Amino acid sequence: MSTKNRILELLEQQRGESISGEHLAGVLGISRNAVWKAIKELQKDGYNIVAVTNKGYCLSAENDIISIPGIKPFLSERSQFYANKIQVHKSLESTNKTAKEMKKNYKTIDLVYIAMGAVLITICSWISIPTTVPFTMQTFAVFFVLSILGGKRGTVAIIVYVLLGAVGVPVFAQFNSGIGILFGNTGGYIVGFIFMGLVYWLIVHFLGKKLWVEILAVVIGLAVCYSFGTVWFMIVYARANGDVGLAMVLAWCVIPFIIPDLIKLGLALTLARRLSPVLKLQ
Repeated sequence: MSTKNRILELLEQQRGESISGEHLAGVLGISRNAVWKAIKELQKDGYNIVAVTNKGYCLSAENDIISIPGIKPFLSERSQFYANKIQVHKSLESTNKTAKEMKKNYKTIDLVYIAMGAVLITICSWISIPTTVPFTMQTFAVFFVLSILGGKRGTVAIIVYVLLGAVGVPVFAQFNSGIGILFGNTGGYIVGFIFMGLVYWLIVHFLGKKLWVEILAVVIGLAVCYSFGTVWFMIVYARANGDVGLAMVLAWCVIPFIIPDLIKLGLALTLARRLSPVLKLQ
């Protein structure tokens, strides 16, 4: 975001009130002269900004120019997730033509984001943490991708990741791949990531992208993944080795990973929320 737009956002937040140039400079980490130049540019653009002696700059409450910072405060909490998609144009030759171009561009951007998400999950799957019960950063990447890309793109990224592994690309832990991994004892936990994504997408869609909603969505999604993977393990293991008890499977495949997964969940959501305003994913 440019200096001009950052200053406009601060003025919009306190519309009708004065903010000193010193305060603006301190908050944005720029010089007073840079603030003055940005204010002049905004005034030239038509914004009704008044310089009040010994008080600073004030964006008039009657200012009638549409701006992204001016629109954001009126969005519902649920809609804030889409704030970065807002575009403001001074004039348009054709709204229909512009809408079609935006739709085309978003499809391309979506494909790029989805590919990046699948790559991130792959890289994290290769990272093994040597503890008493070794684990990878795979679930961290799944949590992060869902939070940073959103439920729809995040889920598609997970599906792409699983399909790449199924066709032989070594994207799974320890550089493994192939349909045999998915149909093996622990393959259900990998396939379960898809259900985790669907659960996250559904809950966030209806309840909004608030922090507590994200935590609830990911925890429920993780529980679904555990459940699906555990049932899968019991079926596949029973066919090859005979029946195995639920408690034994949980002790092997779930309980040792609960605390690490919860830690990764917290780190992923924290990092995603810190990076989201910076990356401004559309």
